[in-house]
Amino acid sequence: MTHGITPVADNILEQRSSFIDSSSSSPVADPRWPLLNRWSASSPTKISPTKPPQTVTISDDQGSRSQVSVTAVALVPSSPLGLFSSPNPISDNHISNNPIPVKEISLAEVSRDLVSPQARGVHASALLPLVNGHDESSVTSTQALATPSTIEHQIPSPSVSKRAWDKPLPIVSNSQWPTVKVVEHQSTTTLASGSTNSDLAALKAHSKDYPWATKMNPSQRNLHRVTIPEHMEDGTPMVRIPSHVLLGGTSSASKILPSPSGTTNSRINNSPTLVLSKETPTSKQVSPLITQTEHNIRRISWLWRQPWKSSRLSEMIYQEGSQERRIGLQRLAEIKVWLNKVVTIENRVNGLITHRDVQLQRLCLCGFCSKSLISSYRYGKSVFLTLMEVEKLKSEVFDVIADQAQIPEVQERQLQPTIVGQDTMLEKAWKHLKEDGVGLMGLYGMGGVGKTTLLTQLNNKFSGVKCGFDFVIWVVASKELHIEKIQDEITQKVSLVDEKWKQKDQRQKADVIYNFLKKKRFVLFLDDIWEKVDLTEIGVPFPTTRNRCKVAFTTRSQDVCAHVGVEDPMEVQCLGENEAFDLFQKKVGKTTLGSDPEIPYLAKIVARKCSGLPLALNVIGETMSCKRTVQEWHHAIEVLTSYAAEFSGMEDKILPLLKYSYDNLKEEHVKFCLLYCALFPEDDHIPKQKLIDYWICEGLINGSKDIEKAENKGYEIIGSLVRASLLMEQVNWEKQDIVSMHDVVREMALWIASDLGIQKEAIIVHAGVGLDKMPKVENWNVVSRMSLIRTNIAHLAGRPECLALTTLLLQNGCFAKISSGFFKSMPKLVVLDLSANHELFELPGISELVSLQYLNLSSTGIHHLPMGLQELKELIHLDLEETPRLASVVGISSLHNLKVLKLSPSCFTWDHDTMQELKTLEKLETLSIGIDLLSNLENFFSSHRLTSCTRSLKIWDINMESSGIVLPTTMEKLFKFIIGDSRISEIKISPLHNLKNLSKVLIQNCKCLKELTLLMFAPNLKDLHVVDASQLEDIINKEKACESVPFPKLIYLTLCNLPELGNIYWSPLPLPCLKQIDVAICPNLKKLPLDSQSGMHGEKGLVIRYREKTWIEAVEWHDEATKTRFLSSCEQVSV
Repeated sequence: MTHGITPVADNILEQRSSFIDSSSSSPVADPRWPLLNRWSASSPTKISPTKPPQTVTISDDQGSRSQVSVTAVALVPSSPLGLFSSPNPISDNHISNNPIPVKEISLAEVSRDLVSPQARGVHASALLPLVNGHDESSVTSTQALATPSTIEHQIPSPSVSKRAWDKPLPIVSNSQWPTVKVVEHQSTTTLASGSTNSDLAALKAHSKDYPWATKMNPSQRNLHRVTIPEHMEDGTPMVRIPSHVLLGGTSSASKILPSPSGTTNSRINNSPTLVLSKETPTSKQVSPLITQTEHNIRRISWLWRQPWKSSRLSEMIYQEGSQERRIGLQRLAEIKVWLNKVVTIENRVNGLITHRDVQLQRLCLCGFCSKSLISSYRYGKSVFLTLMEVEKLKSEVFDVIADQAQIPEVQERQLQPTIVGQDTMLEKAWKHLKEDGVGLMGLYGMGGVGKTTLLTQLNNKFSGVKCGFDFVIWVVASKELHIEKIQDEITQKVSLVDEKWKQKDQRQKADVIYNFLKKKRFVLFLDDIWEKVDLTEIGVPFPTTRNRCKVAFTTRSQDVCAHVGVEDPMEVQCLGENEAFDLFQKKVGKTTLGSDPEIPYLAKIVARKCSGLPLALNVIGETMSCKRTVQEWHHAIEVLTSYAAEFSGMEDKILPLLKYSYDNLKEEHVKFCLLYCALFPEDDHIPKQKLIDYWICEGLINGSKDIEKAENKGYEIIGSLVRASLLMEQVNWEKQDIVSMHDVVREMALWIASDLGIQKEAIIVHAGVGLDKMPKVENWNVVSRMSLIRTNIAHLAGRPECLALTTLLLQNGCFAKISSGFFKSMPKLVVLDLSANHELFELPGISELVSLQYLNLSSTGIHHLPMGLQELKELIHLDLEETPRLASVVGISSLHNLKVLKLSPSCFTWDHDTMQELKTLEKLETLSIGIDLLSNLENFFSSHRLTSCTRSLKIWDINMESSGIVLPTTMEKLFKFIIGDSRISEIKISPLHNLKNLSKVLIQNCKCLKELTLLMFAPNLKDLHVVDASQLEDIINKEKACESVPFPKLIYLTLCNLPELGNIYWSPLPLPCLKQIDVAICPNLKKLPLDSQSGMHGEKGLVIRYREKTWIEAVEWHDEATKTRFLSSCEQVSV
């Protein structure tokens, strides 16, 4: 009869039966079990006669004691083959299926404090799970072996009270061993042939061949014989304990083992089973989770350092998946779960290893007990559970770790239900964005104009069109530019975010984004950019014709477009009048519009106040949608006209949004310059030069040292405000450079200037509203600026106490009389503009304005300089242009600080004394003058002091037919040159000098003039106007011309009544800036200096306007391509 114990296979130990060859009939040495080969099959192990019964006294926590009588059994050392399953095959017919009776036997005593090494047998974890509750008559065996380790590793059954391991083990015994019960299995099964066992001492004889075995205690060594002999780094085998042994306990054993009465073709069913007696204090035993702690933590440390089943899995643990994404793959869901588990377990392993030394030092009694039982148990349990998870993770293999990544669908963004007037712009932008050569597209415009709406429509177009893009990404940049915020949004849209993303810095995030997108084709929409965005800092590859990627963005600033790299940005403009009214009607609703016949007419007036701005149309339209009486609409018009900030919705929905553009201006003086523009009427055309003159005298621009540099600074400020979409740049009918301010932007500026409506009287503006009397002001002392431009007020009466007033604009009005005391209480007044008041003849009390620096009396009816003008010691700017009644400027020499003097054209006659007065103005930097007689002209040309500061020169009634005139070389500042009613054959200038600042030339009624070759020396000429020059043959004479190319900046060319003119220039010119040519009564002008490449850089193309149809039909074009290009742009005009 052969006896054996077969280890149960679980998630760690493989079923031994898979290695058994049932066809083999004789025992053969198995190389996998080296120690088992030291013995041969033998007869059953003998059990020594029992000792006398021993009495054991057990005490509980309350101190009560009880005595238990048990039977002990002595163990006889013999071959271990009788105790363990042989790896050699055993036939099923060696095992009987008969019922087996059960009886109790006793074990040897076990010391409570010391375990005798000689008494140690098989480690309990190598035994079968303990069975509790079986019918004793159904379990049989001929032999069993039990040791103290059996008790040590037994888990209490579920019936044991919680935290049983926390209690001490109170055992009091007169003998050395406690008592347990062992079920003796009797079987009628017999082997075909018996075997002789060798002595257990044979193990010692061969210890030198297996040095690692000497390091193990006997129970571990014996257990190793039935487990897989995995070795650690020092050669010591690793012993793995089945989880059902450590954690299953007696309650779970019955679930693992089948009933012996069932099928018995497996040796598991007939293996001996150890069962604790009911009297055994199971809850008091020390947990095997503690005794195996050192072994388990060593195995965890060793196992974690071993390579994973797949080298790719090992790489993925410390990567974010970028490698898969770069090749268009994405990890499977189970791989992501596995990786998350690895990261979690790794942290736990590190923590366990960190606390290893402290926990192991708490163990005592060779590791079978602990100084801190609770702590050691918890640590041992955590170690064991972690070991189970590590082994499971290490054993997992995945055939596929990533799959083809799905291209995400374009997320369609929600739009407003009412969009009007953007169809043309949308089609233009969509066509431009789809062009192969376009990688960057910038949409700019003022706030509320519809840039985001347009960009949203472009985004939504990609949702319905397959254009071959891998990603369409929408990101809102916002006013405060945060690169990392943009990076985070991009990575979320392309699924690049992982648990390590937040730990990266900006540069690392940029690298991740770049490496992912560089092999993709994408469209990136950036909404609401306020400053320069460097795509490299974000990590976005720059769009090129090679990668065919697109980046489109919206901004309020043209500067941003230039900084990003957009050469030709698209402006999103306000709606036209008809489109604006359509949008307004949709917002108001048919019910309200039909509630009264007069309301549609009033609705047009209200809509016109919005000036085509969609934001204002939407907000004001929604506000008026419930106003169904005429009186309410009249009130709305009054509020929008007087102080629009008080209108419902303006202060909370419209003005704050526009104020962002104001706040984004970097310099405070630039902000003040913008607010200054609000002093002009709605839709007013503001000459740039006049605006700059105001700013200089107000001190917003420092002009104390050099007026010309200050003016250049003023033009730079205007340009920045235009590019910020706060001012609009235009050219008026006089071809003056002007700016205008959108009505809603103007209301925003007035709101800001009045301290957001708190100090409404700080700035008083009644410009262009037809006011016929002075406005009512409660507190004149707080008024800092007042504008009464274009009013019907005839008389400025009274004596207002304007102690803080600095600017007073009264131009283009009907002022005919000013009271003598009106200026009495304006000590801080700096700017006074009374221009274009044609009925104004006197200016009394002006001497009171001791701080005045700017005085404009142009186009007034004054006959002489105002009385007391000489008292204005701070005056630096005096404008007396277009004053036909002014007879003399005697006394002007008393204005010692005067820097700007404008006297052209005036009709007074210069004499020697007056000219001498001008020469005494030492600080004069800018002079505008008109001279009529040749003697006066020669006197003027002789003064280096005056010619060097001349900006505008008009000469008339000059007779120099024989020799012509020679412009002094000192006239480098000359900006505007007018010649009229003179007999001059030629105008000359030294070839060593040029007229670098000359921008406008007007030749009128000069009968003897032959040519204008001096214009070759005017590289910045923009406007050339030649009228009534009956003998003019060439604009540029070929024989007198120099090598330079003329007219590089010419914009306007007007030729009228020039009967002898045959050539402008003898060959085609580039004329890159030319916009318009006007030709009338020039019968001999057959050729224009144009070819198919001329005027290519004009924004809207060159326009040729003519009066006579016969002339355009007789034009000889340079070639057919030139004719095809320009003939379609020719327009016939009337006189």
